[in-house]
Amino acid sequence: MNSRSCIHLLSCVLAISAAHAKCELGGCNPPTPFASVSFASSTSTTEQNNPVYVTSKGVTEPLLAAVKAGVDVVRGFLGSASGSRVYLLGPEEAEESYSEVVKDICDNTFANDPPPDCGTNERQMAMNGGGQFWAGGISQCLCDETANKGVALYVLPDKQSATQHIKAIASRTVHEYTHVFQTSLGSVFAGWLLEGGAVFNECFFSPVLSESGSGEFTSFKECMSMGGG
Repeated sequence: MNSRSCIHLLSCVLAISAAHAKCELGGCNPPTPFASVSFASSTSTTEQNNPVYVTSKGVTEPLLAAVKAGVDVVRGFLGSASGSRVYLLGPEEAEESYSEVVKDICDNTFANDPPPDCGTNERQMAMNGGGQFWAGGISQCLCDETANKGVALYVLPDKQSATQHIKAIASRTVHEYTHVFQTSLGSVFAGWLLEGGAVFNECFFSPVLSESGSGEFTSFKECMSMGGG
């Protein structure tokens, strides 16, 4: 912290109280993004390091299993980031089928009161057919500014993938959970490194997923030749 910022951690705590949990600029230097994220091995029983899965009502067991297989293969190699949530929205379901997902997004991914339309974009994309995958920060107020305490993974498969090509979902989830791990480190990655690392892991773990019956490619070479990532 510099001379224009809070000198002691206590000052930061007081700044938060004074702001009544409003993340407004000023007061002190913000903490490093994702500073509160911790890591544990895949065998850890620490609850905070176990991803929370939230699904729409139409998600099938095989589809959920494929997503978990992709997440777990990365957790077994890199470790588990605390505060991670996985939102799985099945394609073309009725609006009410997404109510639990929308509520969880609103309740758990915003530092302050969520906006009135929170979760509606994700719901609409899924209702329109899906096909999107991404990772986003889970916000909190620290030191009078917004930081992130975890990462949310959004899985919105299209109908063909969700029914006929479920194994492709496992591979894509490897890619996206790699982004969860990367962003949880708190550093800004160059785009080529961010995506390159995710594509590499997607293909590197293809044989592992294939052996367990969850992967679409049997080898690293096959994955890369088919444009993995």
